[in-house]
Amino acid sequence: VCREACILLDPPLVGPGGSVPRAVHPASLTPLAASQDTCMKILSITRTLVRGEGQALLLRDPTTEKATFQVIFGGNGMSFTGVEQGAFGTITNSSSAGLSLAETAMQTHKIVCVDDASDDPRYNATLDGNVGSSVPLAVIPIRGRGSAVIGALLCVRGRNGNPFSNEDLIAAEVAASHGGLSIYWCQGLGSVHHIL
Repeated sequence: VCREACILLDPPLVGPGGSVPRAVHPASLTPLAASQDTCMKILSITRTLVRGEGQALLLRDPTTEKATFQVIFGGNGMSFTGVEQGAFGTITNSSSAGLSLAETAMQTHKIVCVDDASDDPRYNATLDGNVGSSVPLAVIPIRGRGSAVIGALLCVRGRNGNPFSNEDLIAAEVAASHGGLSIYWCQGLGSVHHIL
């Protein structure tokens, strides 16, 4: 886990207008670009560690009262309606059916792991991602400052995939904790970016 998490320290790669990417210091990026780069690294780490076919990050939007999240995802095991893979999108739980798997993990501060996401009564495709039947799903809460839960890391395996083991969940939880630190750092880049 620690070896994989070291990519969070790698400089971001950016390329204006589709040109050849070049390494830059994260503080020279806007906070949004730095967050996007960090989130994509977290998804890559998670894919490698838990051998998932899809992974997503949901980050709370503290400026709204409703359950609104910024989401970014990768892989072919899940999708979110109206959101492109690898780019931030906004999703809101407009369902009156109650909590989703992701919201359950965030409210309880505990990992939620199911062997068939679509068969669980808490499953809500809007927040938990569009997945097929017989797809294992793990949701790991991401903690921020003061142990507040700022979002969740979602991991899926393919149809009829092996359930997540305890080792998978521990690795994903450690990756999520490293990711939480990086996200916190990115969100504090605003003042540094303006100085630069």
